[in-house]
Amino acid sequence: MIKVREFWKDAVLQGKKTRSYRPWKRPFKVGSLHECKAGRFEPGFAWVEITRVWKQPLGDVTEQDARNNGYPTRREMLEHFCLTYAKERAMGKPSAWWKETLQQVLDRTDVGPDVWCMEFRVADPPEKKGRGRKG
Repeated sequence: MIKVREFWKDAVLQGKKTRSYRPWKRPFKVGSLHECKAGRFEPGFAWVEITRVWKQPLGDVTEQDARNNGYPTRREMLEHFCLTYAKERAMGKPSAWWKETLQQVLDRTDVGPDVWCMEFRVADPPEKKGRGRKG
């Protein structure tokens, strides 16, 4: 399962959001299929296939990267990323650290924490085992 906030649902389904940045320790594997859900106990709204995974400094996010992630500008994407993870104390870092990081990455490239990036495409759901055609 990939948690995708409810407000991204339409963008994912329309192919406008094809990338996600996360401060994970372990990324998804290329070629794997995952159901998108707004929360652990929410119904799934799409299946996606991971097409590319890499790590990069947060400051290296470009305007095009931000658009692929569903944001109109790099600034909006970086603000949302840093302030969201500041609330969650991601990577064991306090809120103040994330706010300071935001100022650094807005001003420069090749700075900030390394984050996992993944590209995906909407895919058909996997076939359920035991439900294939019987000959």
